[in-house]
Amino acid sequence: MKKAKIAVLAVSLLLVSALAFGARFDPAKPAGMSGGNADFSFAVLADVQEPPMFIANLAWIDGLDGDFYAIAGDLTPGYTNREGLAAFWNGFDATAAKLHAPYVLVPGNHDIYNATGEAMWRERYGPLWFSWDHKGCHFVALDCEEVGKRGLIGDRQLEWLKKDLAAAKGARATFVFLHEPLWKPGYKNVEWNADVHPLLAAAGVDYVFCGHEHHNVLFEKRDGVQYVMLGPTAGITGDSISSFFSALVVEVRGTAVSYRLMTPEGERPAAFYTHEMDLKAVKLVDCDPVRTIGKNRPLELVVTVENPSTDTPVQATVGLVPGTGSWKAARVDGTVAAGQRERIRIKTRTGGSILPLPTISLELRSGGVLVARKEVLPLITARIPGLKERIIDDFNDGDDVNSCDKSQVSVKPGRWYQSADQYGSSRMEMTFTDGVLHVAGVKGKSIAPNYTFTNFQTDFAGGGRLNLTGSAGISFRARSDKGNVWEAGIEGTVGGRKLARTGRGHRVSYETGKDWKEYRFLWREFQQPDWVTGVDRVGPLTVDSVAGLSWNQPVEGPEFDLWLDDVKLIYE
Repeated sequence: MKKAKIAVLAVSLLLVSALAFGARFDPAKPAGMSGGNADFSFAVLADVQEPPMFIANLAWIDGLDGDFYAIAGDLTPGYTNREGLAAFWNGFDATAAKLHAPYVLVPGNHDIYNATGEAMWRERYGPLWFSWDHKGCHFVALDCEEVGKRGLIGDRQLEWLKKDLAAAKGARATFVFLHEPLWKPGYKNVEWNADVHPLLAAAGVDYVFCGHEHHNVLFEKRDGVQYVMLGPTAGITGDSISSFFSALVVEVRGTAVSYRLMTPEGERPAAFYTHEMDLKAVKLVDCDPVRTIGKNRPLELVVTVENPSTDTPVQATVGLVPGTGSWKAARVDGTVAAGQRERIRIKTRTGGSILPLPTISLELRSGGVLVARKEVLPLITARIPGLKERIIDDFNDGDDVNSCDKSQVSVKPGRWYQSADQYGSSRMEMTFTDGVLHVAGVKGKSIAPNYTFTNFQTDFAGGGRLNLTGSAGISFRARSDKGNVWEAGIEGTVGGRKLARTGRGHRVSYETGKDWKEYRFLWREFQQPDWVTGVDRVGPLTVDSVAGLSWNQPVEGPEFDLWLDDVKLIYE
């Protein structure tokens, strides 16, 4: 069958016939997409914004049954300028065109984040909200990302929705799509529950599908309306076991509606979790820094776990990941009461090499059901016996040129600089005074006003690379005025294979405070994102050389100041 993309016209979607792809659906025909009341199925996707993942997952997505695909938002990485967004959309179109069936696009926050993005959507794809009919069923796509009204269904759209649902009475089933779960606490759910939900319930809407949070959640049915949040189809997955690559195949048989949860490995039965279960997915808040470490010396690792549930305790099991060196420890079980934090301690010891360092495993259960799993490496602030250090830059020369000696760099030292800010949301001021690098993040004219993402780094100019042969990791001193969360990233080669772009290559996170603190990270501690599985893998990692070291603040937040000093390589 011919592969085609669906175009939209006015407030109706010009859907391609399931029997003759490429033929435009005529909205004047009351029978709908292909008419009749035959049984059929369609696929629901969400959050396909990571291009490498979308490409890697295309085969199993294309194998899903259905007359068409409905994609519930976040189709590209977004948050860039017009030229960058056009490139993202071109890439999305080229990949999606390979699907066997037509597809419907619903806007997400990565797609519509300012007036430029909204205008580009209209230019390329038409209306931001619309409806269509197919085989006796009615479908509605809503826009919850309207510029200036994010998280709301605006007055014009609400008025349109009233008329649309009224005209669709008699449909054998009605489905609604939007990107964000506006009915959830933490969103503008008061407005949704007062203005939108009563309309859906009165019209007999059967299902509302969304994405956004990258979790699979089946909410309680309300007034006959079943709310469903879908995990990422080709986006980043999280620590909760409800976060995995997924899609739905919805089947309509007569007046009965059912669905199958599909993954790259096939169908996953009973893999949805109630909304309350999702709230119970407790968090690993922190792991205490390790200040003393040595061979044959006992080492106590302390993790803090938080349970945000309002009424249900959660069981936590802490241990060490098998196969991470010679460290041994018994697993420790603990209970975290509703709304509380608990510090859980495990004691370990190594009779062999200190490296690789122990990796902590955390499993969380509610009512005996596993709800989250996480692995984390502790921050080592202690000096590790037998390790040496070599300076990259101590900033004592007062300029932006690296201080490392010629034996470390294949061509010539590089400079410290601000790299391109992909979100266009801030500018930076870098000064070198009193033997310290001072970086001030200043919020400027913003493409995405909520973000102050910044990225500054050092590279090794002229094609040079820092020779890391034999090095074990990196150390530096840092402090900040607001306790920002940072990522330190590396870009270079691992085992002769080039790393991905800085900040998305290998990285490790840390948090700064107002006091100076020395940080030591071994290359083995840098997480390695795997764009095929969506999993951040932790070591072992051996780095040959590096083209750049970057420091990122990848979180929403205010203007800030960061001070950096004594950037060094660690050698065993």
